[in-house]
Amino acid sequence: MCFESFKKSWKDLSINLFVPIVIQNIIIILLLLIFFYINGLFSIIMQGQNLTSAQLLDIFYANPAKLLASFAAFIIFALITNSGFIAMRLGLTKAIIQKRPMSISNAFSYGQTKLKDVLLIKILQFFLIALVALVIIVISLVLSLVNEQIMVIILILLTLIAIILLGLGLLFSYAILFIMETTPFNAVKKSFVYFFSHKKTAITAVLLIILVVIPSIILNFADLSNIKALSAMALIARIIYGLILTAWKDLFIFNIYNSNKNFH
Repeated sequence: MCFESFKKSWKDLSINLFVPIVIQNIIIILLLLIFFYINGLFSIIMQGQNLTSAQLLDIFYANPAKLLASFAAFIIFALITNSGFIAMRLGLTKAIIQKRPMSISNAFSYGQTKLKDVLLIKILQFFLIALVALVIIVISLVLSLVNEQIMVIILILLTLIAIILLGLGLLFSYAILFIMETTPFNAVKKSFVYFFSHKKTAITAVLLIILVVIPSIILNFADLSNIKALSAMALIARIIYGLILTAWKDLFIFNIYNSNKNFH
């Protein structure tokens, strides 16, 4: 199932999928620049200067209310914008794998109707991860009273297990949300049920995604090169590959689930 979906996803790639990704990133950059401007950081950033911890503390103590309020506003607007364009992109993804026509304008309208669901699923995932982290911290604190060395080992093991289980368990959340047209809570719940019933499929999917991500990691190393021409080329290649990778990963996960959606 995975390998067929892997090949099909590359064939399904459409330039339309890049539109919401590009617009989303442009808006996030603009919001970030507005945040910098409001807090007097714009000129420093534009000059390419590195902010020291002392400078950051000075900015914070000069007007903490403005900094915190503008940061909160940035997070809220960025989260809403991000959710809207993710909904638009995933709407297009669903249409492509189900071989239904959908224009960019229709995808935008569809994205607005699914914005709340995407936002809610993000919040659910955040609270789930926070809850698991809290449990691990509590267990670690209790173990530290007994033996600190054992605590460190258990902490590392629990963290690794949590990352693996949460990553695999939440892998199909968005695919279920859009393909099954269910609620965010059911999408998260069914994603875990699907993973535990299809462990081999989920693990193979993640391994294939990691394999496809490797070129991006190589490009990151090239970007750190002292050769400016190579660094610039690597940056451009990384941006283009990042766009392709984001669109392809959605198609891949959606194709896997769509090929076996009658499981539920």
